[in-house]
Amino acid sequence: MNVTYIANTIQDTKKLANAIANSLQKTDLFYINGELGTGKTTLVQLIIANFSKEQVISPTFPIIQSYHTTLGDIYHIDLYRVQPTEINNLGLDEIFNFYPCFVEWANKLGTHHQKEAININIKNIMATQREFILHIPKNYNHYANLVEKLHS
Repeated sequence: MNVTYIANTIQDTKKLANAIANSLQKTDLFYINGELGTGKTTLVQLIIANFSKEQVISPTFPIIQSYHTTLGDIYHIDLYRVQPTEINNLGLDEIFNFYPCFVEWANKLGTHHQKEAININIKNIMATQREFILHIPKNYNHYANLVEKLHS
């Protein structure tokens, strides 16, 4: 299933984040791509805020950040600074198999770790307007009502 969502404001982005959070299950995997400044980290911050008061930071420098939440641990990974030869040393298989995980710059995974995931591509349309294109695989059927949640 493909879903396109236009966010004109941060409140619109929060609505998308809340809809994702309402369906989030352990081991859900999200690959998030977009140019610098499109809101990848902001989206993850807003999703995790549904489960924790802990401040969510961009994991650009630590690369992998975990948050202890009411859902259990949630992982936030940023591959921006990671070289392709380093990916196998990050222990991603264990994280992907046991925890909900959001991976920024997931396109850097290449052929590594091709576990089925929800792909989110974010584009700047105007200064404050974002286009979120979500590709939701069939085995993520617990997101089937995402469109209704966004338009309610």
